[in-house]
Amino acid sequence: MDEKTLDITDSKGAHDNISDLKTFGNPDLWKLLCKASSQKEGWMKTTKIMDIGNDRSLIQTETQQRNPDGSYALSQAVVECVIRRKLNNG
Repeated sequence: MDEKTLDITDSKGAHDNISDLKTFGNPDLWKLLCKASSQKEGWMKTTKIMDIGNDRSLIQTETQQRNPDGSYALSQAVVECVIRRKLNNG
């Protein structure tokens, strides 16, 4: 199995770097707020947001950590919240 690609930030980058990637629907509905990763240490943390209307959004956090045997441990959480102002990119 190939080394996992940890530095992709959107679906175009995923399609450009993962030859057998298949998607359904619009994978870019989730907007990346922040991401940190280390290929050398084998970990990645992301926070994404999806607008669901009426000042409401879903926020997802994800952490991936490579285990000593090469497999990955994954933790995710999703919450619904009220966002009363638009977030800018930066």
